[in-house]
Amino acid sequence: MDRESPAVLINALRFSYSKERAILDIPKLTIERGERVFVHGPSGCGKTTLLGIIAGILDPQGSQVLIHGSDLAKMRPRQRDVFRGSQIGYIFQMFNLIPYLNVLDNITLPCFVSPARRDRLGSTSPIKAAGEIASKLDIQHLLNKMISELSVGEQQRVAAARALLGAPALLIADEPTSALDGNHRDEFISLLNSVADESQATVLFVSHDLSLSRHFGRQISLPGLNVVNMISAEVSL
Repeated sequence: MDRESPAVLINALRFSYSKERAILDIPKLTIERGERVFVHGPSGCGKTTLLGIIAGILDPQGSQVLIHGSDLAKMRPRQRDVFRGSQIGYIFQMFNLIPYLNVLDNITLPCFVSPARRDRLGSTSPIKAAGEIASKLDIQHLLNKMISELSVGEQQRVAAARALLGAPALLIADEPTSALDGNHRDEFISLLNSVADESQATVLFVSHDLSLSRHFGRQISLPGLNVVNMISAEVSL
């Protein structure tokens, strides 16, 4: 990875699921390393699609998408998978925890999938590191429990611990607080940013709830960034 490049640099991104209509048309987006960025917009505006492209889950379709200087458009699907496992922690909206694994095994999973995440722990074992991050997120007492035994808030913290283990350079969170009430949302985001600060991770947090923006240093309106939405608004007039 290029240590001088931004965390995310997108140029001339145009993405569509079919030939008839583009979902995203973003001329430029830059996110600097260490930023805490809040991306907002209503349901259906392309937030999850944008995150999928940045994470390398979706093919950038020839557009320039650089993550710490590495161009996802030049990678094959398998290469993007390896890169994501190494450099990106992803908190999914529905958490995507493995139901047949206990909490500890869910948290340590990235270190067994990605050698780079394991190597960044140094001499610390994945189990010890998982215990340390679980303690910071106040779920250390749940490590031996199965996912089905946890509340939604507890599952959310497990998903965050899994995403943060092994110090990924970029942390992506896709509406992870949608099932929580206001107090629990604020508490979770504060914890998330605190733990991310310790590993110097860049945070890209997406939600439709504008009240959460106060936790972040920068906010971006996806409808305002996406040329597709601007054209649609002009046509409707």
